Amino acid sequence: MNESAASSKVALTEGSVFRDSLERYMQNLDPADADWLGQITQTSWEPVVSQLEALSRSNKDSSITRRLLSRIRCFTDSLRPFFGCIDVIVNSCGQIVGVVWGALKVVIEITHKFTEYFSIISDTLETISVELPIFQDYVEKLYTESNTVQKAVVVVFEDILSVFLLVRKNFINTKGQPRSLFGISAKVFRQDMEVFTAHLEKHRKNVQVHVDHAERMANKEEREKSTQARRRLEAKILSDEKRASEIMFYQRIEKFQALLDAPKCWEKHATVIQIYKQPQCWLLNNAQYKEWCNKSCGLLWCHGKPGAGKTVLSSVIIDDLQQRYRQDPSITVVFFYCEYDDLNKRQTSKIVASILDQLMYNPKVLSLVKETWMDQSPNLQHLGLENLQDLILQLLRQSHRTYIIVDALDECDHPEDVADILGTLAKHSSVLVTSRSESEDIATILGHEAQIHITAEKLQADIEYFVAFSLEKHRRLSKRSAEIKQHIAKVLSSAADGMQVPHIPISLSGL
Repeated sequence: MNESAASSKVALTEGSVFRDSLERYMQNLDPADADWLGQITQTSWEPVVSQLEALSRSNKDSSITRRLLSRIRCFTDSLRPFFGCIDVIVNSCGQIVGVVWGALKVVIEITHKFTEYFSIISDTLETISVELPIFQDYVEKLYTESNTVQKAVVVVFEDILSVFLLVRKNFINTKGQPRSLFGISAKVFRQDMEVFTAHLEKHRKNVQVHVDHAERMANKEEREKSTQARRRLEAKILSDEKRASEIMFYQRIEKFQALLDAPKCWEKHATVIQIYKQPQCWLLNNAQYKEWCNKSCGLLWCHGKPGAGKTVLSSVIIDDLQQRYRQDPSITVVFFYCEYDDLNKRQTSKIVASILDQLMYNPKVLSLVKETWMDQSPNLQHLGLENLQDLILQLLRQSHRTYIIVDALDECDHPEDVADILGTLAKHSSVLVTSRSESEDIATILGHEAQIHITAEKLQADIEYFVAFSLEKHRRLSKRSAEIKQHIAKVLSSAADGMQVPHIPISLSGL
């Protein structure tokens, strides 16, 4: 390879995923092709436009040639903003894009005299020019930090270069001499060009899947990890056939999740856990809770009277498990808050749908059934309760470990049905349920399970800490003496009914 080709290759080695991917493409080229690309590099598009204008003037009486030239001019006009988006990814992309400008100029010089072949080339370039603005939008939507977009742009860049290399091989022999037209088949040439345009369309659809998926997940920090994991998984796919089936699989999953229309409990959890400011909770040191955490499956029933703080304890447990296993993607924490005043959060089918939906957002879990669901995806037409429960069990049986926390079971429409389902799931996962103690329907089903009775005595330390914390945050009472604050704390703590700590009375506020 000569010096110009070598310098062109060196220019690609600095920095981004775009440069690295393009360098691998260049290294895999035939030496003659790589050498040719190195020789024809130019940093400007003006010579190409000038060449097109000169040819248009010289062929002013040939409407066919002028039409073909106008198609190529559309291609050059689309390339300029496309290269602008590459410049966003790669600081100073002149040498990289110059390869395309130089190759295009040479291709025009070689082929413009042969109308039939020039028509095939112009058709191909016109097709590419339609796709280029779409790829530019992808960069603007997903920004420069997205490796997926950078690799997609490289693929388009490679397709454009491959078109020019194909033209060169058809018109120039290995010795660098023009071929005889008798040695060139227009039919084969057209078929080869159609293959390249088909590849480009496939690449565009592939990236569109990533764009749509990223936009749906962008507002959820918890789901961002799933997005990144899925992209890494998809990046490992080597063949076009396998990549297409992989994309089809995730499209099925996303369609399935949309049909589930499962209620989300992220905001509820974030709101409740924000209220709880204690550095430690009595339940986390409870022997039965620790035993439940360490077992691979089983059910733990936590119950107490109304206002005993069961929802707060559920959020503390969820937060504890999430923090404990945040570095282990093989462990999934699923949760649901039943709410009597929200129809979507008290129906049995919605609770089951939410558990399934959350499991499917873990790419580690989903990959376990990928091979099975690739050919026989979940039945999208029949989302009955038994079908959903069977799908959950498929995932749980193959998962490393799953925690399922369901709060306020007594507030759902049919608590005995949900309790029965959770009992089945507990054979393959660790399930924790909270409810009121006086619920006979739940007690009948869960009474034989491990349980923790939430009492005022167990909550006393949490209540005292909460009251003291609230007093310190109170604008006026925080300025009072330690003796007065201690007296107020004692009165409020003794008056507390479970976690239903009364508001600080106005009379006390005036102390």
